[in-house]
Amino acid sequence: MARAQSVEIAGHQFPRKTDALAFLKVMLNRYRPGDTVGAEDGVFLLEALKRHPEAIVKIGSGVRGFEVRTADYGTQCFWILRVDGSDERFSYKSCRREDVQQTRKFVLSNPKLAAKLHNPLVIHCPPVFFGNRRQ
Repeated sequence: MARAQSVEIAGHQFPRKTDALAFLKVMLNRYRPGDTVGAEDGVFLLEALKRHPEAIVKIGSGVRGFEVRTADYGTQCFWILRVDGSDERFSYKSCRREDVQQTRKFVLSNPKLAAKLHNPLVIHCPPVFFGNRRQ
């Protein structure tokens, strides 16, 4: 039987990855579709997003904030609001990997994306903005 792995995200320590996912689920359900995610939750979401296997693509030009919108089958999900005005939905359930091996593989398997980044083995995260304040 596999031993539970503790995980730390944005200063929060979770005994197991499933506890971190449960925390994110509770956060998602605090908001209604159309709500902007609060600054404190946004900081946590950004750290969780860095664990996503497609983090570089999801982050894109930088994260301005997060919003909750409706998703498939009557559910809701988090959306990334980028600095350039674009947006992208993401599944918090995919944000559980601690190592960046999946992200590295993804970047290296996409030559156009790898060419855009001066070091494709590092996750680049531009400054984060929530509202008018710089975080």
